[in-house]
This record gives sequence, structure tokens and C-alpha cells, in this order.
Amino acid sequence: MWTQPFFLLKPLPFRPDGQPLPRARGEHLDLHGVVRDGAGRAVDGAEIEIWQCDVHGSYRHPRGAGDRIDAGFQGFGATRSDGRGGYRFRTIRPVPYPGRTPHIHVKLRHPAFGEVTSQLFVAGEPGNAGDFLYRSLDDADRGEVDMRLQRAPAGDAVSWIVERDLGVG
Repeated sequence: MWTQPFFLLKPLPFRPDGQPLPRARGEHLDLHGVVRDGAGRAVDGAEIEIWQCDVHGSYRHPRGAGDRIDAGFQGFGATRSDGRGGYRFRTIRPVPYPGRTPHIHVKLRHPAFGEVTSQLFVAGEPGNAGDFLYRSLDDADRGEVDMRLQRAPAGDAVSWIVERDLGVG
């Protein structure tokens, strides 16, 4: 089940002095997998974007920012799949905000399939049952957008690991 985004992002904040941004709050997550076409073949060179709210439930958006903003979380990431279709993001475990269950927005672009936008949901999250979008999906579609979080090994730089292939076509 692929949906269009609900908003447009404003430009990302970068420090002009070249100093590193503060570390994002929340439980850090390694999201990786392979972009695959309808026949299951890896897609080389697919553009992948993700965006989500911060640990306070605030998006970096003029109408989406809440009372509190995590200055260390940019809320957006972009990459290209490699020659084996692989991609990887370091982000945070998504959190709920009023009216929505935890999710990460995903957009894929490639000449072979155009542009596809969806959301990834935390499998088994209690809030999924009350989320208008997740609730509208049948079991097969939910299987396409669920991410299964696994605890990272002790001492790892992240708390959670998600291996999630992204299928298009």
C-alpha cells in the first residue's frame, strides 16, 4: 500500500560553522535492506528518501512543529541504492503523535518505476489498530509496510535494527 505524503518538507538545518549537530534523542535505529522490482530483482540507483517526526512527535515542517523540537534530529534522510539494490539509514525508532501510530515515510524514485511513496509501520505496535491508514490496509498490504524491529546487540551504536526490503512494481 503506497500513499502520497501529507506535507512538503522545508529545507534542512545545517550549521554554517561546520560543527557537528547534536546527537538525536530517542532510540537509534539502523534501517537497511534492498530495493526490489516486481520480479524480485535488485534495483541499482534508486533514490530513497525517508522522513519522520522526532522523539517529541514534531516534524521539521512549518505546520508540523510542536512545542518542542529535537535540534539533533534532522527528520529527513536520502540515499541511492547500490549495485546490489542495498540501502541504509541511521534514524530513530518512530514514535506516535496525536492521531498517528509510529511510522516512517518512504519515497522511492527510479526511471524504471517512477515515483512511489509509502509509510513503514512498526509491526505489532498497539497503536496500529487505531491508526486510520494502517486500519484501512488488508493483511497482505500490511505485510508490505510492516517493519519488524530487532534489538541490536549490547554495545552497538543503535538500539534497534530493521532489515526491510522495499518492493516496487
